[in-house]
Amino acid sequence: MLNQDKVRVMTKLAIYREKEGRQDLKINKFFKTDYLRLQMIKAFVCSTLGTLLIVGLTALYHMEYLILNLTQLDFEAIGKYVLLIYLMVSLLYITIAAATASIRYNRATKGLMKYNYLLNKLRKYYAADDVAKE
Repeated sequence: MLNQDKVRVMTKLAIYREKEGRQDLKINKFFKTDYLRLQMIKAFVCSTLGTLLIVGLTALYHMEYLILNLTQLDFEAIGKYVLLIYLMVSLLYITIAAATASIRYNRATKGLMKYNYLLNKLRKYYAADDVAKE
């Protein structure tokens, strides 16, 4: 005869494993600080590429003006302005990435704790079944 509690636990385990479990297991392979660093490095690279792309597209858009006024432009001031914007965008993006990564890691840890609890509960059911068979 089937134990309905055991079936419920197995169903919860299977649902978790199919949905959030895969991502949670990938996240939990890292220590929290390592996971945060990895996400911050990704954010830094993406913000750098994004800023370079935006600056390049803006320069292409204003290319006629840049060519006509090439000798009269203050490139040092333009460079400082672009660098300031780059630093602000990068810091903002890295901060947001670190916060979301921390939240994601904490959720994954809680989910895996619940998963481990359910696994231990399932082990107890199997142990009880083995004792009953003997």
